[in-house]
Amino acid sequence: MDLKERVEKSVKLRSEGKNCAQCVFASFSDIYGINKETALTLTASLGSGIAGMREACGAVLGISLLAGLDKSGSKPESVKLTKSLAQKYKDIYGSIVCGEILGFRPFREEVSEQQRLNCKNNSCTIKIEDAAKIYAEYLKAKE
Repeated sequence: MDLKERVEKSVKLRSEGKNCAQCVFASFSDIYGINKETALTLTASLGSGIAGMREACGAVLGISLLAGLDKSGSKPESVKLTKSLAQKYKDIYGSIVCGEILGFRPFREEVSEQQRLNCKNNSCTIKIEDAAKIYAEYLKAKE
């Protein structure tokens, strides 16, 4: 599967109802020997800014987990890569915090039903695609 197909896969997973972290992580996890089902299980609780708390963006969490795998768990290297990838995302959206990106801040325990629908429908799809593109661009630069 080429890198463009992996980005497309991340969007397809979203259309299947997967969360942001699942979409990004599962689109690349097989490169590191992690099958789709395991990838989806590992990231199931990371959507909507970690378990719906609107904290760290799930798409960024997905690329952060991939960075750790790519650097074989080397803390200094994975931290450096994660910072670089997260900064690219922040350059686009101004934040890596889900609630800030989606305009839900200050934090409210209850997010309106319309806000939930907006997020489920399309507002996060482009963010997932952008995170997947950032990771694909990183991989391409490594070649």
